[in-house]
Amino acid sequence: RPRCVATAETTAIQSGDEWFDAALSVRPSAPSSLQVVREEAAAALGATRRPRRKDEAWRRTDLSSLFASTLVSPPGAVSDDALQRVADSRGEFCASLVFVDGMLSEELSELGDLPDGVVAGTLGRLPGTLPDGAVDALRTLPETGADPRLELGAYVFGALNQAALADVAYISVPADVHVDKPVRALFLSSAAPAAKADGDGPRTLGGRTLAYSCPNLLVRVAEGGKL
Repeated sequence: RPRCVATAETTAIQSGDEWFDAALSVRPSAPSSLQVVREEAAAALGATRRPRRKDEAWRRTDLSSLFASTLVSPPGAVSDDALQRVADSRGEFCASLVFVDGMLSEELSELGDLPDGVVAGTLGRLPGTLPDGAVDALRTLPETGADPRLELGAYVFGALNQAALADVAYISVPADVHVDKPVRALFLSSAAPAAKADGDGPRTLGGRTLAYSCPNLLVRVAEGGKL
């Protein structure tokens, strides 16, 4: 279980409210078609109570080390080893969508030979209006209206994920169309820059920075379709 250990370099732990507000302040931009999802989720996040140790879902989980960290925008560079693994496995899929910090990498992705009518890409790059039901599917936050005595605590972090999404991986298969080889959606995350503990750069809460991104995946398979 993560714990926050105070050191000479550690400043005061942020409250949950401060931490979530900071997360929204560094969220990336997003296509205009997805703004309604982000703003509704941000409003839901602002209206809900932050996790507390007295809540049943968090009674045995110490979030102080998380709230002592500072979220930063990711640098966008993944390791050479991860890139090599992507290249080595390309032939196993009829299409491969590779995301780096929540954004589609055209350089690493391959659409391959998809059957007619099958879409593999992102919602933010689809031409015209979004497909019917796509926005409604994204608006649905996990554990909405759940009993506080039984919930798993996913609502508040689900709201943050939707409020800060940069794009949405989207795979759609029409009715009665079969996709025989797998379609891959691979999400890679780059590491946060090292925290500065002295005059060499900005000091961070808890001496730790976390690069964060909010991947989203929407898969729609119509009746009779196969994926």
